[in-house]
Amino acid sequence: AGLSEAEQVRVIVSLLIAENERMRLDSTDLVKNLEDSRKQIETLRVSLTEAQEHVLQDPLTGVGNRRAFDMAMQKAINEASQEHAPLTLVICDIDHFKRVNDAFGHQVGDEIIKMFSRVIEAGIRDGDTVVRYGGEEFAIILPKADQEAAKHVAERIRRSFENKKLTIRETNQKVGQLTASFGVAQFRPGDDASALVQRADTKLYDAKSAGRNRVAVFGASD
Repeated sequence: AGLSEAEQVRVIVSLLIAENERMRLDSTDLVKNLEDSRKQIETLRVSLTEAQEHVLQDPLTGVGNRRAFDMAMQKAINEASQEHAPLTLVICDIDHFKRVNDAFGHQVGDEIIKMFSRVIEAGIRDGDTVVRYGGEEFAIILPKADQEAAKHVAERIRRSFENKKLTIRETNQKVGQLTASFGVAQFRPGDDASALVQRADTKLYDAKSAGRNRVAVFGASD
């Protein structure tokens, strides 16, 4: 109260400047905290995505596992039903795998399974899904592909795998020719995943019974 008007104005301006600086510093801290929080959220999001992928991934081959198959199959069936589009399932496995596994050991057996998975991945289209269904057995989900197209895919994979030559590096021992058999079945309206799997599995059994190293397709007469 004892200050002159000019001094009062000077004090008020000084107080406003000081308050403005305090608010600026608070805003800077807020922005920094928000940026730190954004980075933490992004890190957590990436970690969660990686964890989810790990849960759906076969540890040996890197392709999907049975849980991934169940999810992908249901999604494919839903889309095929809604869009009235074809959908075909291929189930395949390595012929006489137990014999090879017993003769050369589980480590060589694992390498053969990994090689088979790579051959399958190289033979399918973008948008197709390959999973390790169990042991040396794999399933290939082919959206928007009818049985004839799926048969061509399976034949391409079969020939490619048949032409592979595997030699054990440590002993230079040749494993010999490896082959695989394939069962093909197309989605029918009203099918659930188990019905489609059963038909493809039936044709895989037929391919095995007919001599192996072949593709069997579920036809109208089946």
